[in-house]
Amino acid sequence: MKESDLPGVIAKRLEELGRNKNWLATESGIARAQFYDFMKGDSRLKWPTLEKVFAILGLSLSIEVGPKEGKALRRAIPKPPNMPV
Repeated sequence: MKESDLPGVIAKRLEELGRNKNWLATESGIARAQFYDFMKGDSRLKWPTLEKVFAILGLSLSIEVGPKEGKALRRAIPKPPNMPV
């Protein structure tokens, strides 16, 4: 998933919960204008703020580190002989 996908994930979860963006902005302590800009893709939120938003929504958030091609890092490093993955 890319950072640009996060507003869609948040919008879908808000719909599932029967809540709206105003509610989430208030619950997370984010200024409504800033939150709306984020949801439109016009700004970013800092990691701690994103963690808080996802926690309020009952979702988890993590980072996957790997090469730009999108392959997982463990695939980019050869497996040593006789060692489980």
